[in-house]
Amino acid sequence: MTLKEKYQRSLIKLGNSIAITFPQEWTKGADLKEKSEITLYPIDEKSLLVRSSEKENEKVKRIYHMDGIKKPLRLIRQAILSAFKLNVDEIHLKYNNKIKEEIYELLIDLRREIIGIDFKDVPEYNEFHINFLI
Repeated sequence: MTLKEKYQRSLIKLGNSIAITFPQEWTKGADLKEKSEITLYPIDEKSLLVRSSEKENEKVKRIYHMDGIKKPLRLIRQAILSAFKLNVDEIHLKYNNKIKEEIYELLIDLRREIIGIDFKDVPEYNEFHINFLI
């Protein structure tokens, strides 16, 4: 299943509540059905991350694949910080030779900011593998 880069939705007023609809392809991929629970994580004043709730006792290694070639550095930085807050185990961050050094510098800066972050370059895949050790 291929998801779009961005979804835009309008809020719907339902009595005293406000609702939002999710795309069918996203709900199928997240295994959401009617009355499924989701978790909302505030990232900053204007950003909210939505995650499908995990089943009890289900421990799966979470690996997030990110294309660093198409995204600006500030979004890459925000995504790494969000992944850390959400207990993602590992990030595979794609790069090309043009932006490799910039991403490397970003990761060095984040290493000073986040306790327990580690990364290694995997040149055969043009990726940095970022791990959160805590």
